[in-house]
Amino acid sequence: ATDPGGLTDTQPIAVTVGDVNEGPDVTGPASVPVDENATGPIADFDATDPDGDPVTFSLTGPDAALFTIDPTTGELSFVTPPDAETPQDAGGDNVYDVTVVGTDPDGTTDTQPVQVTVADVNEAPVLDPIGAQTTPENSTDPVFTANATDPDGDTPTFSLEGPDAALFNIDPTSGVVTPVAPLDEENPTDANGDGTYEVTVVATDPGGLRGEEPVQITVGDANEAPVLDPIGAQSTPENSTDPVFTANATDPDGDTPTYSLEGPDAALFNIDPTSGVVT
Repeated sequence: ATDPGGLTDTQPIAVTVGDVNEGPDVTGPASVPVDENATGPIADFDATDPDGDPVTFSLTGPDAALFTIDPTTGELSFVTPPDAETPQDAGGDNVYDVTVVGTDPDGTTDTQPVQVTVADVNEAPVLDPIGAQTTPENSTDPVFTANATDPDGDTPTFSLEGPDAALFNIDPTSGVVTPVAPLDEENPTDANGDGTYEVTVVATDPGGLRGEEPVQITVGDANEAPVLDPIGAQSTPENSTDPVFTANATDPDGDTPTYSLEGPDAALFNIDPTSGVVT
């Protein structure tokens, strides 16, 4: 203090600055674009606290239940991968609204609103399970029908691949599979000759994405008629009961055929039911 004559007096004063708790500062993106079916962290948030205290992360907002955030690292993730065709956000528009909250040990908080926008991407068709199939021999009837669902609502086109694909046709639209030619159970024509035909059904969407399903097809045995060797016209001397000819037949199933005679003059001849000798 100084008077008009210039005389002074002094009083030392100590000013002590008291520490007060200061809130954290949360930083991170305000908007996050992601593709549907995204897994793992989709964004990372940071926080600084002027007091050097640790900050714990949490979530609020209309879509908070659909996300998780690591309380320590601030990594934001979906609970389950999002599907653009079936949005789960409160607005139903594939724009998810959450707020990241950073809290210090004294309960002081800072927030960062975030909009996560899910983009539609092309997804591969999914074939219905087919399983092992059986087709009767000597038939070109349909073996099975392939069905596929495309998550994007596209119409898939069907085709066949695999070691035995050339032996079967598939309708590219309906998925109906048929043998190119009748198959013979006794004489397999599959690639490895074991009688099990291996094909892969492929469903392809307009964007070129594929769904695949391997299928094993076996040929069911059917009873097949014996096949007689050609006999042709025959002659026999008069006044004789010697054999006129011998009939021979092959059975595709390996069975032993029994011989008999029919026709207007059958009663005038005998045929041995086992050997096929006609007298």
